[in-house]
Amino acid sequence: MTEEDWDRVLDVKPDQRDLRAEATNRLGRNAKRSYLAGMLAVITFDARRELGRIHCPALVVAGDRDTTVPRSAADELRRGIAGARFVLMEDSGHATPYDQPNVFNRLVLDFLASVA
Repeated sequence: MTEEDWDRVLDVKPDQRDLRAEATNRLGRNAKRSYLAGMLAVITFDARRELGRIHCPALVVAGDRDTTVPRSAADELRRGIAGARFVLMEDSGHATPYDQPNVFNRLVLDFLASVA
């Protein structure tokens, strides 16, 4: 993929070029076979029918600028998991833990503390 392709997929802003570089570096360290197997799993795995069987606290996080996974997918998770908490991260794309790491980490830690 070109740098422009990665910028589009990750929804990278001009001041987040290091995000793309880090993602490219990490993905590039994966064995090609493993990476392709993971992508196949992402494409073919569908557990929507099982969501109602989840009976533990769940946090669903979506970026408001995510152009890779539609918001409807996060909404479906939220509706399908009883009591799931939903947070729409402002000014975040598909890679929320990277492009909003401090906010994301605080969100997850607060969630974990609230259910402990």
